[in-house]
Amino acid sequence: MIETVMSVQMPVGLPIKVKKNRLEPDRVREDMPRVSILAGVHGDELQGQYICYEIIRRIKENRESLKGIVDVYPCLNPIAMEVRNRNTPGASIDMNAVFPGSRHGHTVEYMAAEILKDLEGSDFCIDIHSSDIFLQEIPQIRLPENAGKKVLDVAQKAGLALVWINGDASSVKEGSLAYSLKRNGIPNLVIESGIALKINYEYCHRIIDSIFSILRDLNLFQGNVVYKKKTFIARKNEVDYVHCDNSGIFVPKAEIGSFVRKGQIIGSIVRPILGAQIQEILSPCDGMIFSLREYPAVCEGELLARICHMERPGGKYEE
Repeated sequence: MIETVMSVQMPVGLPIKVKKNRLEPDRVREDMPRVSILAGVHGDELQGQYICYEIIRRIKENRESLKGIVDVYPCLNPIAMEVRNRNTPGASIDMNAVFPGSRHGHTVEYMAAEILKDLEGSDFCIDIHSSDIFLQEIPQIRLPENAGKKVLDVAQKAGLALVWINGDASSVKEGSLAYSLKRNGIPNLVIESGIALKINYEYCHRIIDSIFSILRDLNLFQGNVVYKKKTFIARKNEVDYVHCDNSGIFVPKAEIGSFVRKGQIIGSIVRPILGAQIQEILSPCDGMIFSLREYPAVCEGELLARICHMERPGGKYEE
């Protein structure tokens, strides 16, 4: 059942609406658990659109396996999604920085406030994100250091390659949806994957399988799920950041998801006007590359990669 969460009339054109699809069993009880699945808080995050489509489609095909309420919000920021911009056009506001919002503020603040109000009563929330246009990310769960045992247990059983516990990760900063949900007592986790403006279908299907594992773990779904290996948990001191010292073009020499040794070349910075390589980028540790620069033009000091300290199981990471 499709419901309108929020509607606001714009100065020109049709009203902007945030909608959700509520999926329920044939018989609904008041004590049934409710999970909310969220996507599209940034307008350039297209993977979440496909993931929500597949989740809705599979649940509709297996409704007899549904034992609770699943609310799917494919597009929390339709203004930005219409123009495929990360931030809301005009004022260039990052919606994931204005929660809990305000019913008397800017349109984006009003949207945030109404969305948060609609999420009241959720027993668990899954917030799906894609990276920006600069970095590619493997499918991963991001949690704050104070996420709590329940959330960590759910994340650990989800079966994605990595759970990154980082108190200053962008996905859990003050003003984000995840931060406001936690402050309101709603357990939640953030799934990050891929890159902006593109859909990596392999990554999407890993995440879809992971979400159904979560739904089963929370007693909302009793259908068949694809169980994966136990995930690796990386804490803040187990992740190294790799930055460049020079401006130029970044040429990668390692793949995302691959394992590297300390001192191994993972890329280089070249200066086109000189026809020369001006910097070799070396891995600072043994581990797996879980974030890798996709946008080739770089300026001094920009992030090129993140590497988590993991033992090599043999070749490229496989789930």
